[in-house]
Amino acid sequence: VSRRLLLKALDESPDFIFTVYLGIDNYSHLFHPAHKSVIDSYLRIDDNVGEITSVLQKKGKLDDTLLVIVSDHGLTQTHSHFDLLEFMNDYGFNTFYYPNIFRHLFNATAANMVSGNSMTNLYFKYNNRWNGFNPAAYGDFIQKLLERPEIDIILYRSTDNKVYILSSQGSAYTWIDHNDSLIHYKTEDGDPFGFYSMPEEMSTEESLNLTYDTDYPDSLLQINQLFESPRTGDIVLSHMVMT
Repeated sequence: VSRRLLLKALDESPDFIFTVYLGIDNYSHLFHPAHKSVIDSYLRIDDNVGEITSVLQKKGKLDDTLLVIVSDHGLTQTHSHFDLLEFMNDYGFNTFYYPNIFRHLFNATAANMVSGNSMTNLYFKYNNRWNGFNPAAYGDFIQKLLERPEIDIILYRSTDNKVYILSSQGSAYTWIDHNDSLIHYKTEDGDPFGFYSMPEEMSTEESLNLTYDTDYPDSLLQINQLFESPRTGDIVLSHMVMT
């Protein structure tokens, strides 16, 4: 479908065309990033690029056209699927989610907004407000999430603006002191990332160097930056993937 619509659009000589090819993403999640169906999808895109350049050359517009091919994320094999929506509703939330956000919006008590195949932002209506999240009120729910083998990392912002990090390996919290730009990282029980030898204070460059060869490179800076956005979920989950 993407190929046919793109070639048709070229007949109208627009200034800009944006085309999405879904095959690589869909088949990678269903099977494996190196599955034959995924490779065939790459080859179809390659053929389509050849068709595009041929059409543009015939129109005399190839030299004046910029072709940009990008991906929106990398791919690893999906190890474990978790129906979080069903889990939340069974727990007692009335959860709205994309693409059915308007159907449940007004009666919703929680929102599940998936980002990619291994991360999601959860939002909660607390005391009838969407911006009044109190972690203490959701302690049991967080513990239930922690017991799920499909979930790797649980993140949430506390009332003192520190970001708490939980996993089966332990718990910790982090924050950035903007007076000295240092990342602070304090473990409470074990270490959620399995670092075990991190200093409690470090520069952003030190944090990158110390985590570079781990399974969570640059994670401390990225987590702190993630929760600086007011759009970030009350709880952020990272699911298990096989690398």
